[in-house]
Amino acid sequence: GGSSQKTFGTLRKRLNLISDIVDEQNPTDIAYVHSVYAPLSVRLVQQLEKPGWRNIRDILDILPGNSFEDTQQVPTHLKNISKPQDQPKVVLVMFVGGCTM
Repeated sequence: GGSSQKTFGTLRKRLNLISDIVDEQNPTDIAYVHSVYAPLSVRLVQQLEKPGWRNIRDILDILPGNSFEDTQQVPTHLKNISKPQDQPKVVLVMFVGGCTM
């Protein structure tokens, strides 16, 4: 109905779910893979990485179900171990009950 259309419109605008400008020669956005549509799950992970879910709390509140963010705590004895500066951050995403794109 109208409520779900309004919800999608809000999600589409705030998370840039539809991107008409896709560089097919040098793709830099996930919208390239899905013919101008960026999956909501991917955009949420991108928001989690930067700047964080606290900035999109209003968006998370209109999605069905619960949301939470958990950060693994590094034990004190491991904090002083040096790691390469260019080591990428790892984000683990789990879909409980399935995922439709």
